[in-house]
Amino acid sequence: MPDGPCVASTRQLLYERAHGVDQRQWRPAGCPPRSRPRRFERDVLEPDLIRRALLDLASELGARLRASRQNGRQVELQVTYADRSHTVRRRTLREPTQHTLDAQATLYGLFAALASSGRGCGW
Repeated sequence: MPDGPCVASTRQLLYERAHGVDQRQWRPAGCPPRSRPRRFERDVLEPDLIRRALLDLASELGARLRASRQNGRQVELQVTYADRSHTVRRRTLREPTQHTLDAQATLYGLFAALASSGRGCGW
């Protein structure tokens, strides 16, 4: 029985895939899910409240990443001040992760850097 066009194309496809050739378009799944903004009803300068809010954000982010089976590579902290000005800080992690403790440590470090720069409260 002679090979038809379907058999030949299937054979070629299997050969290419076996040798690491894949002509399909690849598109990333998109950005991992983000945490929602956390707003306080009043200005907050108490370090314990801020640390608790950062921990909640890190926990929420880790849970969302795990639920969507994705990893995050960058953590961003946006802080809005009483005068409505704001500061944004980002840190790229050494490797993609979905662990809450990695996000927590990074958020704490970003906020501590803000505090040492004169913005935010010290802790």
